[in-house]
Amino acid sequence: MRVLVTGATGYIGGRLISRLLERGIEVRALVRNPSHASGRSWAGGVEMFRGDLLDPESLDGAFEGIDTAFYLVHSMYSGERFAERDRRAAENFCRCGSGLSHVIYVGGPLPRASAKRRRRSSRHLESRAETGRVLARHFATTELRAGPIIGSGSASFEMLRYLTERVPIISVPRWARNEVHPIAIRDVLSYLVLALERGPCGVVEIGADALSYEEMMLGYARARRLKRFILRVPPLLPTWAGASWIGLLTPIPVAVVRPLVESMIEPLRVHGCRARELFPEVKPISYAEALRRALKSVEEQSVATRWSGAMPAESTYEYRDSEGMAREVRTLFVGVPPEVVFDTVAGLGGDRGWLTWRWVWWTRGLIDRLLGGVGLRRGRRHPDRLLPGETVDFWRVEAVEPGRLLRLRAEWKLPGHAWLQWEVTPQWGGTRLVQTAAIAPRGLAGILYWYSLYPLHGMIFTSLIKAIGRRATRREADARRTRRLSGDTAPPASHRSLIGDLRAFLVKRPAVPTLIEFDSMEERENYSRRIIQRVGIDVSQYSILNLHKIGVDVPIKHVFEEALGWNGSSSCWPSRLATAERVGGKLDQIRILPMGIRKLPFGNEARLGWKIASLFDLTALKIQRTPSATDPDSARYLLYSCSGGYPIGVFVLYARSSMVEQGELEMTQVFLGVGFDFYGKEHLSRFRPISSLWEAVHNRVTANVLNRFKQLCEWRFEKMQAGDR
Repeated sequence: MRVLVTGATGYIGGRLISRLLERGIEVRALVRNPSHASGRSWAGGVEMFRGDLLDPESLDGAFEGIDTAFYLVHSMYSGERFAERDRRAAENFCRCGSGLSHVIYVGGPLPRASAKRRRRSSRHLESRAETGRVLARHFATTELRAGPIIGSGSASFEMLRYLTERVPIISVPRWARNEVHPIAIRDVLSYLVLALERGPCGVVEIGADALSYEEMMLGYARARRLKRFILRVPPLLPTWAGASWIGLLTPIPVAVVRPLVESMIEPLRVHGCRARELFPEVKPISYAEALRRALKSVEEQSVATRWSGAMPAESTYEYRDSEGMAREVRTLFVGVPPEVVFDTVAGLGGDRGWLTWRWVWWTRGLIDRLLGGVGLRRGRRHPDRLLPGETVDFWRVEAVEPGRLLRLRAEWKLPGHAWLQWEVTPQWGGTRLVQTAAIAPRGLAGILYWYSLYPLHGMIFTSLIKAIGRRATRREADARRTRRLSGDTAPPASHRSLIGDLRAFLVKRPAVPTLIEFDSMEERENYSRRIIQRVGIDVSQYSILNLHKIGVDVPIKHVFEEALGWNGSSSCWPSRLATAERVGGKLDQIRILPMGIRKLPFGNEARLGWKIASLFDLTALKIQRTPSATDPDSARYLLYSCSGGYPIGVFVLYARSSMVEQGELEMTQVFLGVGFDFYGKEHLSRFRPISSLWEAVHNRVTANVLNRFKQLCEWRFEKMQAGDR
């Protein structure tokens, strides 16, 4: 069997498709924008068809090979003329799908009042009934008339939730005592799937036991263990006033609340005899159980669809890189992996908020609500994951490419169209984050709107991108610390042979890359000079051609004490490859010997006229054990001049506290710099192959030395903390 599902990305349709696929039914999903369905769990198992029921030409081919269709669309969220749009959509559906043998539709129960009174009190329910009549004139149908649908993310559930959670004394009009028959979303889905098997059944009213709206709110309060009191207001309160009050307290826009409130003015009783007769397998769960399941889904962050996802995403205007668009572009380097930065960006909004200038975002949302817009309370379906087409507060997700791009389109009231976009690209072992705020202004009002807010935008969006960088840095630091503490750490092992050292320091690829790479020599020299100046060297004397850096998640004091305690037998150093000796047992003079050879195996060295030359000799120029009082980063360093066979001019081990604003995660940053003049700078080009080989060997060994130094520091610090406990 192959069926067509309209409203595939809506609240009911998005859940129904999963049920149909589980039963082995082939599904064709009619969607206005296929990208809005691309992130759904069922996206890969259905046939996507791009079409709009308000555009008959787009429906050519949509019904080919289809016998049964689910009609799950409505236009209540599209403004005052929703009834006219619903009628047009239904007529287009009937005209283009004339070959269908069965149409299944979800509507709402009608009050028992006169037709004239129904039209006046509830345009929403009357429009739903009219859609059912249009479909029934052309097809054999099953029309399920459901009461308020209770499920995680449904409009009815969200209204109950916010009204009860936010207000200890709930003011309700007289009509709140009217009875309705709420029904769980799981039961609605069960009826829909069974209706496909039963064939056309006509009108079937579905619902659980009758409750008033007052009882539903008090039932929610009991489920959440909240003390709430009902205060009945005078019956003369107009409907629009009640709708406006609910719109301010809940995330549902006033334009959506008003038709819902109008449908509450009359009792909506459901007669379930036909439902029990036709679908005996379905025994609707109670309202209390439906609430329990909905709350559990919210707590577990497993909300599959949400009411706001059914709101139409205007597609009449798209993000275009054109001259008619004003932009503010900001970039930031963050020293964490791109996926961490993207996850931070994708987690903005909802309960987590916008990280900075929260009162400005809140005020803008309140103003929008007062103007009849969506406001800031729509929240989001999931705190971390986004799907194309769903909502985040007063934004719509227009495009999302996991790990690379997120673009939001504003849906608040403004003279034009606005977007906020983030692009994430790897750079220098970290991430380059590009944030773009853009507007396509409409007329003079749009231009004045943009430029009047330009100074405020400068502060808000600058602080926003910095806050994203800080949050991503903290997240990665916490994750690394958790991974490290949850594992069995051990100090690096020493090796008893030259082969072991060669494998560990030269052959092995370092776990953490340490070489600082630059886009140009000028950038490298500027970076080098900043470090040279900090340690007090004449910048014209040496050029640091190799700089390595690693983060150590240990306080800087302990890191530097580990460096001061270094000796030639340290497991951080390739002792078998290059033996290090402290002359006089002090750090002031260090001699590095090739493979520990101190004398020739034959004869007297003096008689032969030469002696074994060290690889290089280190002579301390300055050792700063305590930071200067003016240093904001608690810098400490070991600075040596070098002589001997190894072509080095200066060697520095430099440690400072990490800077969060630069994306540095660990507590301490350790730099190892080698400044040298390779056989004379003017002759460097003659020895390019030698220089390249030397740099490759030097960089690999240095990276492994720093990785082992990091491992040793963190292991020793953990042991010390364990001993303290």
